[in-house]
Amino acid sequence: MSMEFPPIVYAVEDLITEGCSILAGPRKVGKSWLSLQLCLAIANGTPLLGRHVEQGETLYCAFEDPPRRLQDRLNKLGEPMGTDFYYLCRDKLLTINNGLVDFLDAWCTAHTRARAIVIDVLAMVWHSNKRNQDAYTEAYDVIGRFKKLGEQHHVAVILVHHVRKKSRDDGDDPFDRILGSTGIVAAADTSLVLERSPASVHGKLSVIGRDVPSDEIPVAYERCRWRLSSILEDDGNDEIRKLVRGLAASSPAGWIGTPSQAVAQAGEFGARVTSPESVGWFFKNGYCADVSIRRRTRTSRDYIIKALEPDSDHRLEGQPHEQIEADI
Repeated sequence: MSMEFPPIVYAVEDLITEGCSILAGPRKVGKSWLSLQLCLAIANGTPLLGRHVEQGETLYCAFEDPPRRLQDRLNKLGEPMGTDFYYLCRDKLLTINNGLVDFLDAWCTAHTRARAIVIDVLAMVWHSNKRNQDAYTEAYDVIGRFKKLGEQHHVAVILVHHVRKKSRDDGDDPFDRILGSTGIVAAADTSLVLERSPASVHGKLSVIGRDVPSDEIPVAYERCRWRLSSILEDDGNDEIRKLVRGLAASSPAGWIGTPSQAVAQAGEFGARVTSPESVGWFFKNGYCADVSIRRRTRTSRDYIIKALEPDSDHRLEGQPHEQIEADI
């Protein structure tokens, strides 16, 4: 072909292009923090997850949040908003059927340096009407309207969305768990799935798209901020298990201490663990096949960690520690 086409416009290099992208993940995984970081990074011209951004104006539609909550999050991130960061909150909610796309079109026209718009979350602006058409066609049409808007103004429209809870029948493809019809992923230019175990700061950002390379980016979530990591999400609990086994081996009679004290000893066992919160969650909810983890007493902050004897009778995998506290 001899035709020449303009280069692809990236809001975030090899991650977010003009058009429409889906950013999905489980509840409370940190999607809103990442999308807010994205808007601030583009507005300030600073890298996001180590990637170059195209500096410009951004609009963050925090349609689940009152102004007070957004202000609190901005203060926690501690980044300057500057003059290129714009936002809407729950009190300014618009929907697909109530002028949202027309409003965004007018905003982009008035802000010629616009680079990114985040809708947080999709469920707040789109209420399905399956009585009139099948789910796939409806989803494809709705996402297509955002895609057309983005392409027309060379803007990245990012729709924050949820995933289904993982079941035993699910395969390894995280994009299959994006909530709703497959028409959502089919219509979007790029789909991203953010995953992280509650027991770990480490996670992964899976990426697939028409104009971006498929990737699994190791990330970490600490102090309300996402950053690049050297550990993928699947390895996060393994590092805590390494710490737990090290503690058990160090005190045959039983190691006693708090999650913070455990983290302070992580280096002794070569365990890459830095978050007391993640260790505390694991102590209460996690599982290590050859180690017993119990609270010292119901009200104590201390835990007792002790290696199990071979063939000892202990709880089944996945049974919460809180269920056995009465035995202490």
